[in-house]
Amino acid sequence: HWPASELFPEGYMCVKAGRNPNYGYTSFDTFSWAFLSLFRLMTQDFWENLYQLTLRAAGKTYMIFFVLVIFLGSFYLINLILAVVAMAYEEQNQATLEEAEQKEAEFQQMLEQLKKQQEAAQQAAATTASEHSREPSAAGRLSDSSSEASKLSSKSAKERRNRRKKKKK
Repeated sequence: HWPASELFPEGYMCVKAGRNPNYGYTSFDTFSWAFLSLFRLMTQDFWENLYQLTLRAAGKTYMIFFVLVIFLGSFYLINLILAVVAMAYEEQNQATLEEAEQKEAEFQQMLEQLKKQQEAAQQAAATTASEHSREPSAAGRLSDSSSEASKLSSKSAKERRNRRKKKKK
């Protein structure tokens, strides 16, 4: 046990007066409780009560501490949080833009491949058509049979329409 003179400044005396205020959450007994109280002060959460309790216990000189912590500490903390949020937002925007550029590049590449495939198909069709045009008898037969088929199909369609009209009457 240490002597009482080493623990307290001159003129002060420690007296157990009951539980710490605010259900035991407002305390400077240990570093962790003091840090929690300081955090509460910096976030400005119910700091007025902490100020009043400290003012009653230690005197008006601690008002300077509260003014400095509130004006410098809490505003610095708020600006720091805002800066982090702004940086995260900017990073997200950059990632979105990069993703859009990547998709655009992939789309252009696929479009080029499609054009090449269409050109190859057209060349193959042109080659096939030129080979068929060299065989006159086969081409003549195809064109005759296709024209006859189209005449028949239109004729049968007319007949079907006429039958439907007759059935309705």
